[in-house]
Amino acid sequence: MQQSEYIPGVCNIGKEEILRRAKKLKLGLLLLLSSSLLLFLLPFNFLLFIFIAVIAVYTSILILQIRQRFCVAYGWFHLYNFKEINQRREKITNADWKRKDAIQVIKIVSYSLFLSFLFLLSLYFLRAQF
Repeated sequence: MQQSEYIPGVCNIGKEEILRRAKKLKLGLLLLLSSSLLLFLLPFNFLLFIFIAVIAVYTSILILQIRQRFCVAYGWFHLYNFKEINQRREKITNADWKRKDAIQVIKIVSYSLFLSFLFLLSLYFLRAQF
């Protein structure tokens, strides 16, 4: 089901915004895969591990934003957009709607951090096996 209107705490981006995030996701996945492979091929490098952590969080946030049709930045700044990408974003003024969006932002970021932690933990232990 494709949303075409703002629903507080549920949906704040339209098709154009989702496609934009999908393009960024491709780059994020490519960086994550290539840097993870480097982790196995090179001696352990803490900076590379930190880079992988940042890319893992970025990628998981993108995946969750696409899946849930909810932009974390828009939710944080009380905005939504169902128009073209370059058009002006709409501002949310209702306090209850702002609260629902803030809760959704916390959920997405928390879940993303948890998934990234699991991914990094598995990379770390797989790396220890080699």
